[in-house]
Amino acid sequence: MESGGRLYGSGRGWGNRILKCVFKMAAKSVLTGENELRAYYDELRAKGTSDRSARNAVSRKLAAISLSVLKTKRPYDERRILQGAEQAR
Repeated sequence: MESGGRLYGSGRGWGNRILKCVFKMAAKSVLTGENELRAYYDELRAKGTSDRSARNAVSRKLAAISLSVLKTKRPYDERRILQGAEQAR
């Protein structure tokens, strides 16, 4: 659609849709248990973050953890991840 010489509705989606769905499903799954990511989610909700935004934050954290494991070629260490989260608070 064109209006006033500008094109609307032709925005391109960013990122890989399949990976986005994978991390969102993983976040949904991880939130069913009692773990540190669930505690992170609960902390965000207590601060007033919406459910959707909190789930997206958990998805992004899972993506960051996955990238870190792939880059460093070290196994996942929950203590190391949590140390970084505590320093950020």
